[in-house]
Amino acid sequence: MDNGQEALIRGCVIQSRNLDVSIGLESHVVIESSELQGSVDHVLSAGDLTMRQCVVRGGVFALRAMGHLILEDCDFYDLLKDWDDPNAEGIDLTNVSCQIRRCRIYNVHGVALALHKFVQPGNDENEHRVGPRCVIEDCEFFETAGAALFVEGRHNAVIRRCTVRNAMQAGVLIGNNGYAEVEDCTIHNNTRAGIEIAHNSAPIIRRCMITASEGAGILVYKGGPSIIEDCDIRRNASAGVEIVQQGDIIARRCYINHNVGSAIYTGETGTCVVFNCDLTSNQEGAWTIVEGGRVRRDNNAED
Repeated sequence: MDNGQEALIRGCVIQSRNLDVSIGLESHVVIESSELQGSVDHVLSAGDLTMRQCVVRGGVFALRAMGHLILEDCDFYDLLKDWDDPNAEGIDLTNVSCQIRRCRIYNVHGVALALHKFVQPGNDENEHRVGPRCVIEDCEFFETAGAALFVEGRHNAVIRRCTVRNAMQAGVLIGNNGYAEVEDCTIHNNTRAGIEIAHNSAPIIRRCMITASEGAGILVYKGGPSIIEDCDIRRNASAGVEIVQQGDIIARRCYINHNVGSAIYTGETGTCVVFNCDLTSNQEGAWTIVEGGRVRRDNNAED
């Protein structure tokens, strides 16, 4: 679509093996109450796209270098059905600012939603800037072969009041200089950690319930300092919070209880500051501190 244009698509069924959509500068496309079957590969664009009450089934949904994306009340499912790679990405947003509300993303044969900030090689100034802002609210992510959510590359994400469950890897993975605020979410029954923080990432986790992970509730390695506040981390198959390989956290006012491991596991190069937390009723006690792990703690309930 040419620059400065507007289009409304309503009540349509669009079938394509690879639908290439290009939206020009200062243009806006609205798609409502429609079904898209197959891959959408939206590569070169400076315009805006809004989708409401749509169903996207099969293939991939890839958007790059566009203006602003709004997804509301949409269902995405059976993405990557013909892929056999759990690290492939069903919804791939690169250099895209977005608002995603009340969507369900499920039965994805890879990562459900990935947020990337792409940096041109040699562009050192751009590399250190915080990337575009994405706000994801009141969404459900479930039944994914990879992580449900992946944030990397200094992308600036807010993930709020979402449910993340039954991922075959981590529920939420924040890596490679990723930044996110994860607030008021319920994250449960994921195959690895509920939240995994890696490689120079430093998110803020607030008021989340993280439970029934097959690994740690929160796993931090080569990342931080990550801030964990007012969270309920319980009944995970390993430690409540595990800090290894130069991971770094600050935890305040959390309940970390009934985990199979200890409440806090600190490896030999891990660092943590923990205060005003309830660390009782874990099978291996409040703390596991490997020699060389650095811990500062104050005013915690321990048994």
